[in-house]
Amino acid sequence: MTDTNLNTTKDASHAHVSVPARSRTTRVVMARVHTIHALRSSMTTNVLAAFVFAASLWGIGREVWVSRVLQNMPSLQNIPAVVQFYLAAFHDTRTIVQVLALLTAAALVWLIGGIISTLRQASLGSASGYRWQ
Repeated sequence: MTDTNLNTTKDASHAHVSVPARSRTTRVVMARVHTIHALRSSMTTNVLAAFVFAASLWGIGREVWVSRVLQNMPSLQNIPAVVQFYLAAFHDTRTIVQVLALLTAAALVWLIGGIISTLRQASLGSASGYRWQ
């Protein structure tokens, strides 16, 4: 078999595919790859924690008349009274509000930890001279 036969065979196997079809297929595949990469990049635990935090706050707002709670709250200058007020309010409220309050607190702690971790990684990356390209 000669080189010309190999080339002819190679060209003949792709003879039915036109150049625009190849580029269209490449564009479609690469668009899907970019979409999947963007989705995977955006679905981090920080995003999940932010979503849980926002959803929990929304749920609390639907279950509790927040303006009345703030109206009945003691002055912020009296910290022990504020702590006692919120502990009593937590104890005397419905179970769904207690669960939402705990979810809000846990998501906030997780979100703060994620932000600190991200900032720490970013500062280590810039200190080592590594740059995203």
